[in-house]
Amino acid sequence: IDLWRYDVRARRWTELTPPRMPVTHSGDQAMVTATWARRLVMFAAHDSDLYRADQTWVFGLDAGTWTSSKPSPSPPARVGAGLLADPVRRRVLLMGGGWGLG
Repeated sequence: IDLWRYDVRARRWTELTPPRMPVTHSGDQAMVTATWARRLVMFAAHDSDLYRADQTWVFGLDAGTWTSSKPSPSPPARVGAGLLADPVRRRVLLMGGGWGLG
């Protein structure tokens, strides 16, 4: 996984290189910004070898670091899911998805 910051005013992308990154995933993760907490939340369905890896990672926008979150309970691994930020109730919702890789 790589992470980039876009500067709207300068119209320029900058790659961020935090010291710890989530394990490599195969392109199927859902991500949302929890603005009230100044964090990105990512739910990853599987790793690069397509093993189920229902992992939740949090990126602190101020600290610039990734942290592996191990919520309990946690939703099962799924592909094609979406995340939605609910700033009024200060929560993140995961919806949809399934495990049909063909």
